Amino acid sequence: PYSSGAPSASTGAPSEQTCAMAGCHDDNTINSGTAKLSIEVGQFGDNKNLGLPITVKINDNGKIRFGFQVTALDEYNKSIGSFIVTDSSRTQLLGPKNDLPDRNYLTYTYYGTLGSKLGETEWTMNWIPTENKPGKVTFYVAALSADNDGSDKGDFTYTAKTSTSWETTLKSKNLIIPSNLDAKLTPHHLTILNQQNTVIKRVTLSTINGTQLMDKHINNSDSNLALSIQELPIGIIIVTLNTSEGTIIKKIFNTHD
Repeated sequence: PYSSGAPSASTGAPSEQTCAMAGCHDDNTINSGTAKLSIEVGQFGDNKNLGLPITVKINDNGKIRFGFQVTALDEYNKSIGSFIVTDSSRTQLLGPKNDLPDRNYLTYTYYGTLGSKLGETEWTMNWIPTENKPGKVTFYVAALSADNDGSDKGDFTYTAKTSTSWETTLKSKNLIIPSNLDAKLTPHHLTILNQQNTVIKRVTLSTINGTQLMDKHINNSDSNLALSIQELPIGIIIVTLNTSEGTIIKKIFNTHD
């Protein structure tokens, strides 16, 4: 029934259900099957703007269809950071559920339900700490191992989680998130507010799905900088500012036609 993506808030994180609890895939209890589910958090590479690599893996002998959903929460069970789609054919982003309005999710597409080979599959993505909010982040994931019979019965649901301190990870890679920069969108301009005259070296705009919209190399420290932009799609725009002090990443919801 949900072969093109799990409903939001199905990760088993605090205050959430899983597909084994929400009226579908519910004839087997959670983690009662023989599959192995894991979520692995990598390290920032040379291009730190691409984010922290995350891999979800599941193994279950003989199965050919799988699904998953993941979210990231801080120590107060609030959403933290942003997922970036790195494989749009197999994964997609989901918005929040009404009773959990601050949370965001990444899940599978229909094509992403197919195993990479018989009995196993994996999904990859990146995660970026878009807030200047040091502390622990916990990734919660639920996954489904399906018998591919066209119904929601006979399948098994699994959960897993892993935690890391993204502040430590960032410092170990010399990535700083300055707090003295801000950005705003108008229909024709990106305005950068730079209170401490930090040198901005590069500005990029992209969609939440990773499509690049603008990439400009500049060397500017003006306190108020306006860059001309072409028409942007309505929705969340990721603004990345590479500066002499580090990198700042902002999420802006573009409402302009």
